[in-house]
Amino acid sequence: MGTKYAIASELLNGPLLPMAGNTYGASKGNPVPNSVAFFIIDYEGNLRVARGVKLADFNNIVAKTRAITEGLVLYYENGLTNIIIELDSLAMVNILEEKWEVPWCVTMEVITIKSLRRKIISTRVQHSLR
Repeated sequence: MGTKYAIASELLNGPLLPMAGNTYGASKGNPVPNSVAFFIIDYEGNLRVARGVKLADFNNIVAKTRAITEGLVLYYENGLTNIIIELDSLAMVNILEEKWEVPWCVTMEVITIKSLRRKIISTRVQHSLR
């Protein structure tokens, strides 16, 4: 089982489009390769965009930050705004909300995430229990 998070977004003049992202094998020693998969569907259930990315062998926190970055890039490229990022990792929520110090291993990713969040009209990070 991997980390699951959801991002919801609204087009400037269109319907809410749910997006889901998952990371698989995102912990060291896991025998499967790390990967992240995303999709955006409309309310009629039609697939709008899908993307999968293979990640290097990272530890859990690095894999999560890479997944968030990839998801935000996908949304930014598709012109989506008003994003809610729901994470099952309270540690990641606290890092992204600047309540905790950023671990050195994810400093560059967190800088990229902050930059993407500034480019997107509205983003919110919240914790979601598994």
